Amino acid sequence: MIIKTKSESYVVTRAEYLFLFLAVLCLGQALPITQGGMESFQFSTDGLNYSAILFKVFLLLYSIVLLRMRKTGINIIPKVLLEIIIIWGILQVFKYRMFSPYPIIRILNLWFAFAMYYIYGRRIFPIFEQIIYVLSWCALVGWILTITMSPLMLALAKASPFEARALAEGNSFIVYAIADSFGILRRNLGFAWEPGRFGSILSIGLLVNLFLNNFNLKNNKHFFIILGALLSSQSTTAYMAMIAVIVIYLYNKKVKYIILLLPIAIILIFYMLSLEFMGDKIKSLWFSDQRSYEWETELDYYRQQDGYLVPQRFEGMMYEAMNIMHDPILGNATSPDSYLYSLFQIHFSLSNGFLRIFANMGLFIGTLYYILLYKASKGLAFLFKYKGSIAFMLVFILINISYSWIFEPLFLAMLIIGYYNFNFNKVRTIKNNVI
Repeated sequence: MIIKTKSESYVVTRAEYLFLFLAVLCLGQALPITQGGMESFQFSTDGLNYSAILFKVFLLLYSIVLLRMRKTGINIIPKVLLEIIIIWGILQVFKYRMFSPYPIIRILNLWFAFAMYYIYGRRIFPIFEQIIYVLSWCALVGWILTITMSPLMLALAKASPFEARALAEGNSFIVYAIADSFGILRRNLGFAWEPGRFGSILSIGLLVNLFLNNFNLKNNKHFFIILGALLSSQSTTAYMAMIAVIVIYLYNKKVKYIILLLPIAIILIFYMLSLEFMGDKIKSLWFSDQRSYEWETELDYYRQQDGYLVPQRFEGMMYEAMNIMHDPILGNATSPDSYLYSLFQIHFSLSNGFLRIFANMGLFIGTLYYILLYKASKGLAFLFKYKGSIAFMLVFILINISYSWIFEPLFLAMLIIGYYNFNFNKVRTIKNNVI
């Protein structure tokens, strides 16, 4: 099959397309087999999720077949990265006097990421964008049908043989599930377990679409379908990332377009922030005496329930910062909630990924990751010839405030491609200066 962009065409085999399609479904984590994504082996209250583990084994074997088809071996992770993770893992064992599978899982993340790098190269971007467009189209159709024919869609969801996870009402249609949460209308969670996760994935798809189309919107139906699906998620995180994408778009247009569109964008931003479902949510994040009282009450309630608490995003960042200050050198990956539990006698599930790598792996490895992210963002700007060297980094950090994407192999593969293009650009500049 052939995937076309504004300036290029890419040949993709059906096997390659299917593998990346499955990887994108893993980003959504909406099915039992995709729980935990490709980032982690998922534990449930009943123990190991064997269906998710078997699916990851299947993806591992699938990727090996694709690598062999491209005559590539399986020794693909750079030696220096392996050494860093192994040494860090050994130090974790000495620190906590217990073994954790965490370093092995991080190595698997790197292996999947480099496998995608060798299988797809820069083709990963147009294939990813094409898949996001298809899934956005399916989600929009399903969402509109759910709003207009809710009883029928709910009946079909109950009859579906595919089990859904988390915030879904009924079972899944694989590429679409009905959200059980409402904003202005019923929210759209698409192929993800939660509307915000769905919208966050689409925000990266929206940015990649602009990269591939030289920031042109004319005859760019993919952009508007993805944008429509993102808006239907009614997610604070997704909207903030979308605002960043709009700013990047304006920055890449001529001054006359900025003068015309910037006031419209500002009005749109303030309108979205004034919406009840966003305004109330943002207000609740501010710390106050009332919020402190509510927080203590909440702690007492969940202590008496299952002993687990998922705090709000910005509150979660504060608690993650406490973890970093307590374990700044090696991090706490072997025992990620032990310190907070010792303080509050409750297990925390911190959902943001912005600070997680520092909390889990320490300041040294966390700093290396953000250097990679910065260089990758600059490399992608060089590769796709657009203005804004930190554009990808900005949007990626915004979606990591609410979710953890830092180890997802698909996004890691994008960073690897950007990083290598950054270094290529640097080498070429040096050679040109010598000449």
